[in-house]
Amino acid sequence: MLWLCSGIAALADCDRLLSVVELVQNGFANGMQADKTTLIQINNLISELDNDALLAVLRQSGQGNKFGSLRHFLTVMKFITHRPETPGTLPLTFSDDLAQASGIVSKVCSGRSSLAVTGGGQQGGGQSTLDTRSGSWQPRSGWIRDINAEIERHRDQLRVLGYVVIWLVLALLLAIAGHFTVMALRILYRGRSICDVPVTLDVMGDRFDGRITVIGKLGCQVFLSPPRDAHDLPDITRGTYLNVVIDGQTLNAKTLIESSEVYRLLFSTPLTRKKLKQILATSSGPVRYDLGLLNLKMMEGYYIGTG
Repeated sequence: MLWLCSGIAALADCDRLLSVVELVQNGFANGMQADKTTLIQINNLISELDNDALLAVLRQSGQGNKFGSLRHFLTVMKFITHRPETPGTLPLTFSDDLAQASGIVSKVCSGRSSLAVTGGGQQGGGQSTLDTRSGSWQPRSGWIRDINAEIERHRDQLRVLGYVVIWLVLALLLAIAGHFTVMALRILYRGRSICDVPVTLDVMGDRFDGRITVIGKLGCQVFLSPPRDAHDLPDITRGTYLNVVIDGQTLNAKTLIESSEVYRLLFSTPLTRKKLKQILATSSGPVRYDLGLLNLKMMEGYYIGTG
């Protein structure tokens, strides 16, 4: 919106500049003194000009170095028209100043208004002339078309940005859906199930009873029961090999994660589907797939391969 507001402000400043030059040329034609109404109009238009906006307009047209000359002309006209009842005397360089100001305004505003300022030709005392259409001017439709084209360009950019955001959201949703799908397939393939299977851990001849709460083809999670004191805990650390005794069957496994109560074990030889079903059949509680892994977090059990 800033560029649009600045464009409208530039058009308004050009309108005022062109009106000032036109009124000065018509009001002071052939050395005549402008009437009171014209003097008031000139004074009001110059008062409405903003120095910063005027400098910006000149810079946009590559005429920034002409600001001093144009500002000098406007200051002189402001002084002359300050008291309409007793206007000031025109300086000796008035005609030259007006011609120079007309040329500057012509270059700056020729593409922004229908008033064609001819700074080269001179009439009666070297004054520049303004070519008007039926004594008035209208904003050129070409400049308005430029604004509309700029607005449309920004709309296209926003439309493209919207498409990019939509595609990114869709890609994220597809990634999440793909993740859930892969995890669900992994759970089904590995047969990872929640259960309550009695188990005994045999660590170098020391036996500790517990229960398997999660088991899959690759490994299991064991809780010791009942909870033991610190000096009664088995001497198990990460990487320790031990035997897992389930319903009289012995399986060799390696410790992946250990704590005071829970151990996650990786079987040395993955279980077959038939063997897994036999173990799950000994569960004292209901057996169901472990769908707790279907979330967006880094599922520890999945990524370290415990089933």
